[in-house]
Amino acid sequence: MRMTMSKRTGCSEGMQGMQVTHGVKQPRNPWYDGPENITQCAIRQGHNFTYVVFFTEEEGTLWWHAHSDWTRATVHGPLIVLPALGTTYPFTQPYEEHTIVLGSWYKGDVMSIISDAMYTGGRPNSSDAHTINGQPGDLYPCSNQTTYRLKVKPGKTYLLRIVNAVMDEEIFFGIANHNLTVVGQDGSYLKPVTTEYISTTSGQTFDVLVTTNQDPSLYYMIASPLFDGQYTPFDNSTSTAILEYEGDYTPPSTPVFRFLPGCNDTDAAVRFSNRLRSLASKEYPIDVPKNITTKMLITTDMNHIPCPNKSCAAHGDRLASSLSNFSFVTRPIDILQAYTRNWSSIYTTDFPDEPYVIYDYTGGKGNASEFTTPATRVKMLNYGEQVEMVFQGTTIVSPESHPMHLHGYSFYVVGLGYGNFDYGSDPVSFNLIDPPKVNTIMVPSKGWAAIRFVADNPDHGLDDLDEQYPFQQDCDGDSDGYGHDRRGSSPVPRPWIIFGADNYLIQTINNDESLTTDVHFYKGLLAKAMKNGLRDANGCLSKLNVENFILPRLNTKTRFPKTYSNYLSRMKWFKNQYNKINELMRNNFGFGWEPIGKKVTVSDEVWEEYLKSYPSHKKHRTECSVDYDDLQLVVGVGTATRNDSMALDVDDNDASILGNEENTISWMEKFSCDVASYAFITPPNNTFDESFQPPTTPSSPFEAPLGLMFNKENTGQRKRSRSKYEGSSSFNGTNDHARVLDNLSIGIDSFSTNFKRIYNLMEKRERDREIEKGTTIWDALKDIPDLDNSTRFRAVELFNTKTKKDMFFKMTPEERSAWILFNLKLTA
Repeated sequence: MRMTMSKRTGCSEGMQGMQVTHGVKQPRNPWYDGPENITQCAIRQGHNFTYVVFFTEEEGTLWWHAHSDWTRATVHGPLIVLPALGTTYPFTQPYEEHTIVLGSWYKGDVMSIISDAMYTGGRPNSSDAHTINGQPGDLYPCSNQTTYRLKVKPGKTYLLRIVNAVMDEEIFFGIANHNLTVVGQDGSYLKPVTTEYISTTSGQTFDVLVTTNQDPSLYYMIASPLFDGQYTPFDNSTSTAILEYEGDYTPPSTPVFRFLPGCNDTDAAVRFSNRLRSLASKEYPIDVPKNITTKMLITTDMNHIPCPNKSCAAHGDRLASSLSNFSFVTRPIDILQAYTRNWSSIYTTDFPDEPYVIYDYTGGKGNASEFTTPATRVKMLNYGEQVEMVFQGTTIVSPESHPMHLHGYSFYVVGLGYGNFDYGSDPVSFNLIDPPKVNTIMVPSKGWAAIRFVADNPDHGLDDLDEQYPFQQDCDGDSDGYGHDRRGSSPVPRPWIIFGADNYLIQTINNDESLTTDVHFYKGLLAKAMKNGLRDANGCLSKLNVENFILPRLNTKTRFPKTYSNYLSRMKWFKNQYNKINELMRNNFGFGWEPIGKKVTVSDEVWEEYLKSYPSHKKHRTECSVDYDDLQLVVGVGTATRNDSMALDVDDNDASILGNEENTISWMEKFSCDVASYAFITPPNNTFDESFQPPTTPSSPFEAPLGLMFNKENTGQRKRSRSKYEGSSSFNGTNDHARVLDNLSIGIDSFSTNFKRIYNLMEKRERDREIEKGTTIWDALKDIPDLDNSTRFRAVELFNTKTKKDMFFKMTPEERSAWILFNLKLTA
């Protein structure tokens, strides 16, 4: 079965959104349904987004919700999957069905609450009440006139579809004087379990039968919290609704009440969970993995992140949650897209199978640190692997229960227990016959939960620790449900949303391997080589250098080997992209460069005005997708030289002298290439070692890697020695004054004596830049259609100062024409 989901994010100014159908497998269709920055980036405020959801194994009650910060507190709803046509429930047909949504009520703006907590580093404020179908109930004076009432007939059986959308606490739910019969959980059927209450953690759903077999009256439906953390305030309020019998009777002044387990009774919650069993019938079979190929033990921790000067709200530090002491860092590019595009610098694949530090998890902190490590680490699983994960609660900072959810999967809960999990004794008690198949589980405080699943849903998967603590948007460990086998996944979508500023263009990336596989790495590799002096005296990369240094490194990242002919073709493409961006930016204000999307950004209003003057540039807004700064180095006007050379006056011919090709090659061979940061890295102690590899932890792809200083012994091929100038300078192709000055200032202590030469060089760079970009006065004059050549020749004489030139370039073509005609009249 398929369903179309449509979302518009327009709740408040600046809010972005992401929508997820909680627990739906979505086989072969993973591209959009999931948490933000895992399967895709957030949907921007004020925009629509529509996608298709596929239902395969699910039947029963699920739910959908927003998945960006705390948006799910108010943006959520039930998702009911009925039996297929011609089939019935595996239990007595209910008289009626009703949905019960348990939620949280805040007196303040929930987005402001989480924003304040993110700012201070402390816990967010607890909710002010719990709700049943949006109402706190009779125990609150603000709600006693609008308490939710469910009217029922005596002697009937009703199906209650219960959704726990509460933000923080686990919830006990029950109905006074009535038993509940649990028949389903998280879209899967269970063997019927009769109980006085259910225990449900955040994100779980239940199918519950209630038979109205009591005397006609009013009976409270009650929701009360379970919170077993220490040293932590929580919402200890009780919410009520009313089960109202129809009939001729005098209703009592107060509905019948009942008491549920206490707010710290974890045992009651575990006892309930341990009673649940899959239906496991012929019509609803299960397949529990028994030949485990991957075992993981993952700790669910509360931690701190240090703050400068102990300035944050959590005892001077910042509060965070983590898995195996790694707190998930949200990246500007979503994980699924980074994997599909082969952008390995977005994440690392070294999430551990067990914690690096082994200690008494439930008996004390021991030698474990209370400080977590921020990281974006994933666990790669090959298709078909049978996985066993044990989630182990800890006592770091604060012991408490944790809800765990695996996106895109349902899994079998084979065991729950207290204390430290023991691989020797605890698996003996695993239920491998009929364990419940769910998508969310509560890890008990100072205890553990063991789950099993088969990695058969390519491209999906996120272990989601649904605690609402600041720093990492409530997800802490990433488990990627595929390795190198896509098994029939649908094609990469077009378009694919990535980040973009409000009111600006959202870039779409097409499914073109030539653009997605090698360009990002290729361009960075070329730029880094040119920055560090691999170009020859003509400012180009020789064929020898390309074949010896560029192509071998490039071919480690591409599916099909590249040749020198491919290099030449790609350089033409880079040049084309560079020229397109120059066309957009050379004479126009209101344009910017967005480094994450690699796009020229412009508001719709400015773009429309621009097209009036340059209608042929219509496609340029969406065609350019390579980093402009690197393009300036790769195909721009700058000439890169080594760090131990100088470039001075245009007439000073002995300034920018490079070593010969052969020596340059020998020099570059001493460095490895870090494919994460596109940096050439020197081996330790400057000694060349064939086995040396770059660091495994990548730097952020959105911050320029630090420039490396490459020192080389004097070969005697320079006409001026380094000591004569007490430093060196490297010009690496930048085109603006400030950056040229920055480059000139590196290592130069005596440049004041050379001010005249530096000024001449800057003037030369300015002239070269205008020539390269095509922004000479004559070109600008030719763009004005109502001027003849005679008028243009006279107009050239008007630009006798740099101020006039700069002012002229800022004008529109119409303004330029008016300015020229006005000044020519004055000089006539």
